[in-house]
Amino acid sequence: MLSLDGRRDDTAYVLFHRAVYEVMRWMRSERHAGRSVDIMSAEVHLDQLWSRSGPHDHPYAPIYRQSASVSLRRAVERFIRITGDVLRPTWAIDLPHGRVLVTPDEVEVIDAPAGRIVSVRRFRTSRPSSSETDHNIYGLYHRGVQTAFPGAAHRVETIYLTTNERKPVSLNPKPIQTRLDRYDEAIKGIEAGNFTPQPDDRECPKCPHYFICPLAEDRIAP
Repeated sequence: MLSLDGRRDDTAYVLFHRAVYEVMRWMRSERHAGRSVDIMSAEVHLDQLWSRSGPHDHPYAPIYRQSASVSLRRAVERFIRITGDVLRPTWAIDLPHGRVLVTPDEVEVIDAPAGRIVSVRRFRTSRPSSSETDHNIYGLYHRGVQTAFPGAAHRVETIYLTTNERKPVSLNPKPIQTRLDRYDEAIKGIEAGNFTPQPDDRECPKCPHYFICPLAEDRIAP
């Protein structure tokens, strides 16, 4: 509206995480293509990304770069230890008012003598958070694996590469449905054109519409 540039300058912290995730996507594609990945090849790929779009000119660049190497080393070690089939499917979750597509970071399928075991994983380059299991995406993960692998034993877990921790995300049917209902409510709101502003002291200053938001005008009106 005011011809302001909609682009943003991402912080070094965001660029650091983005680089790690990008290398991990490359590692998964190499594995799916039948090619092995070691820490040296991962480091070479990271160097290429870092020079192009990483926080290489930031004062803390050496610290971020070292943290990225640690996260990738742990990711490579995990890839080597995996014994089952590794998949990265896109699941379609049908809801009353629409469909949500979700692609888990990793799905491992093990056909054991006692039956099939399916592990659905989400990778995080941040540190463990007590609120992580509250994220709605885990409702999609649970419903997706239940639909794609009916009757199989399954588990959903979060892998924290920064601290090398594995945290299970166990949800009962009711919490799963609650998270799915939130997606359905969002779809209903989109269909109805309901984009009511939701002011937040933390998020609003980062919004490109911060200075022209109609809700802000209402709040400062005499």
